[in-house]
Amino acid sequence: MKNVFIGLLIIAAGAGVYFFLIRKEKTKPGSEGFRKEWITGQWKMSVPEPVTDSATLNVRWDFKENGLALYAADTVKTDTLHYAWKKEQSILITTRPGDNTGREFQIIQLTADSMQWKENGGQAVQLLKVK
Repeated sequence: MKNVFIGLLIIAAGAGVYFFLIRKEKTKPGSEGFRKEWITGQWKMSVPEPVTDSATLNVRWDFKENGLALYAADTVKTDTLHYAWKKEQSILITTRPGDNTGREFQIIQLTADSMQWKENGGQAVQLLKVK
């Protein structure tokens, strides 16, 4: 009886270690292959078909390697902003470089040609790379 109990205890410990290692190897959803340099380039908002608001249709971002982020909601005016990686999967967009107050966006998914992000408590927004 003692040997059976010890055997079951060893099997349970082995299963626990196995599941711990498997869970550790899995990545967060959307972060598989996540590379921060993919954010550089021009992006446009992907809007579902029924939306007809022209201000929403022309939203564009241009992320530069040096931390500049150009934002345009129309073709006439472009705002120059700055971005910095705050955490592993979030960026802080500010009006001045080095500023700690601004809008924080969580990057849900980032690939070479698409990005999905959301602001705290907001709805997820899909952006597509302009080619």
